Amino acid sequence: MDIYETSGSELQNEAHAPDQKWVDVAKQLRNEVKNARDEQFHRAIGGTQNTTIYAYKGIKMPILNNSDGCLRSDFNAQKCLRLIYTGLRVYQVNMPHLEQESQFITNVVNIKAGTYRLLHLIKETVKVNDEKVPQVDLSEFTDTAWNQNIIAHSILHSFTDFMTEASRAINYMKNKKLMRHLKEDKKEDKWISKHQQ
Repeated sequence: MDIYETSGSELQNEAHAPDQKWVDVAKQLRNEVKNARDEQFHRAIGGTQNTTIYAYKGIKMPILNNSDGCLRSDFNAQKCLRLIYTGLRVYQVNMPHLEQESQFITNVVNIKAGTYRLLHLIKETVKVNDEKVPQVDLSEFTDTAWNQNIIAHSILHSFTDFMTEASRAINYMKNKKLMRHLKEDKKEDKWISKHQQ
């Protein structure tokens, strides 16, 4: 069974699932995005060269870097998960650019489902910022089929890099057994907030 094929009740209980579920969801989403990037590049752009040739063409999408608390040298689980959440929200809001390329990307539905699933897991574990996220600014691009291809490819390229680092961070949290502590911290925060009112 596909990891994304779950009922609503299963989704509600997923935040209490074993830490391995987090790793599986993140890894599968990363693989789906990478496969979509490669498929779209070869089918829409017709490239035989390296996929990075059209990446990052003036489109600023979230990536995880040294200051995000997601690297082992300076690891901060809460900060890292919040930044993964915020980044995933940006990719989720910009999903229509990938849906426009559905003739070239056969797994857009899986990417949407995996993104939603990982967002849900994080939101159930740490406090997150749910402010409205704007779509990426594409004002410098004229509305042509070629530019739509390049925009989708750039988003997929950044999303692949983002999910590679996010998957590593989530796997590190699982290995260090940090998920359990984060869930306990959130329960404690809820209890304190309730009894301070």
